[in-house]
Amino acid sequence: MFTRQRARPMRDREPHRYQTWTQVVVSIHILTLGVILLLLFTSCGTTTGPSAYIWTDGDTLNTLTWNDQNGNLSGQYTSISYAQVNFPAVTQPDVSSAAYTGTQSHEMVSLTLGSGPLSENMTGAQSSNGVTLALTFVDPSTGEMRHQTWVAVTASQQAQLLAAFTAYQRVQGWLGVVARDARQQSAWSDPNTFYLAQVRQSVTGQQAELATIQQAQSATTRCQRVARFQPIASSAFTLPVTAAQDGTLHDSTVLSQAWKMARQVVIPRIAGLALPWTIAAPVYQRDTAKATALTARLNAVYQQDAATMRRLQQHDQQIAQQVTMVSKGCPPTPA
Repeated sequence: MFTRQRARPMRDREPHRYQTWTQVVVSIHILTLGVILLLLFTSCGTTTGPSAYIWTDGDTLNTLTWNDQNGNLSGQYTSISYAQVNFPAVTQPDVSSAAYTGTQSHEMVSLTLGSGPLSENMTGAQSSNGVTLALTFVDPSTGEMRHQTWVAVTASQQAQLLAAFTAYQRVQGWLGVVARDARQQSAWSDPNTFYLAQVRQSVTGQQAELATIQQAQSATTRCQRVARFQPIASSAFTLPVTAAQDGTLHDSTVLSQAWKMARQVVIPRIAGLALPWTIAAPVYQRDTAKATALTARLNAVYQQDAATMRRLQQHDQQIAQQVTMVSKGCPPTPA
């Protein structure tokens, strides 16, 4: 019955594309928000009563735009769900949409979503002041009767709720990713350890060669040893993995950005409408405590690795300078 749109799974992460990838994710979410807003508002016309009714739970936001023409009802039903969204491979929600028609007699309401054999019926009652809409329907996935109380919203409140819902669902999704990272990285070890040991061994070898050059008993021997000396390539002093290339640190950064955005959105306070997907700051801090500690540890290790590599490169440069000094009087070394 519904037109469903879902994002394709993203490709495996590539370290050197993390910054671009983050920008793309933010851009896609902004685009998705705009498409959903257009979908919600294009059906609005001359109406009496509220602009729309909203129902929400922890991962779904449902909207009924409301057009009442002397008891003849029409509008658009839209459901935005993150229930089956698996961050970070998929970050876009499932969006279902269908036009509806119906009738209202006094407070009693009857709605038909979609058309044909896949249509769904919803019945219920609107409160006397139009603030709430109690609906009953058969859940097609379980065959059970469901009862929902929808709450009236204005057009601006509807847009604010959609923006807030999207922002906090992103936070929820990335909280799950970061928590998973923390569990998987509980026994994390420095990926640069072996390579640093190799570079350290190479520099030690250069130091030993310098010593043999300096200890040469004759100019001929000294020049022969200088000719055999091979400097270490500057590229060898590049760490295999840096903080910018670490997937765990990347995920933590994306979560921090998502949290910052969520804290900036306006959340309308609407009587009777609970918003279970919002996250209080103390809850966020509690849920990210382990990840924050892991992030601090990883950053400290990568900083130490970078400092160690700089010292090794400086030592190697000093060795090369000394070799140059003792090579005076020797034939030019072939390139």
